[in-house]
Amino acid sequence: AEIAAPIVEQLKAGQEIQRSFIGIEFEPIDDADEAEALGVPKNTGALVENVLDGGAAEKAGIQPGDIITSIGGEQITTRNSLPFVVSQIPPGDTVQAELLRQGERRTISITPVQRPSNEELIEEQQQGQFDPDVESEMPDANEAGLIEESIGLQVIELTPRIGRQLGAEPTTVGVVVAAVDRNSDAARKGIRRGDIILSAQYQETGSIESLTAVIADRKQAGEQVVLLRVLRRNQQPQFVAVRIN
Repeated sequence: AEIAAPIVEQLKAGQEIQRSFIGIEFEPIDDADEAEALGVPKNTGALVENVLDGGAAEKAGIQPGDIITSIGGEQITTRNSLPFVVSQIPPGDTVQAELLRQGERRTISITPVQRPSNEELIEEQQQGQFDPDVESEMPDANEAGLIEESIGLQVIELTPRIGRQLGAEPTTVGVVVAAVDRNSDAARKGIRRGDIILSAQYQETGSIESLTAVIADRKQAGEQVVLLRVLRRNQQPQFVAVRIN
């Protein structure tokens, strides 16, 4: 009823309904054992499980494992839930949020945005998912770029969400192998989907463009091999020399 009342008034006034959104996945702390392990009272706060890429929470510095205890001066409880409190903040207004991070209290500024539609949220979540065990096809020849043509790998940017799914440290910089040409030297050398390319010829590959530039330089110089430093989940980085087509 408390949620519905202001919405009814807005509808009666012919106003568009705007609900704020901060871009996290969370769970209420309503289990006594979990509350004890986290060091907070039961039914108090919201435990952040995941932070959506590019959302208000990520921009504010909120991390998985944080416990949000209040936003805009409103305490978060199971009765005064996080979605309800956030929904009462006008989109674009900056408010203070209090949280616990590994037992340390912090105060941050956060600016909620207008909640996307359900269709947009589903699309964003699907785009952010990356399963290294699900095979992915290489691009057609007419759509292939320099990296695909030269070393038989399709790579994508390493986003914070994909990094978490691959078990990489938050500070990891590189690009992620999305598909491997089975006939390539890279495949023969054991490179596979989900590997993270940290560097090429000792140059950090923090973007697809940086890897492309290294390969282009090697080809222009007439070199036939590029040295990649590759990180695989639960393993130490290793160097792999891949022949260039």
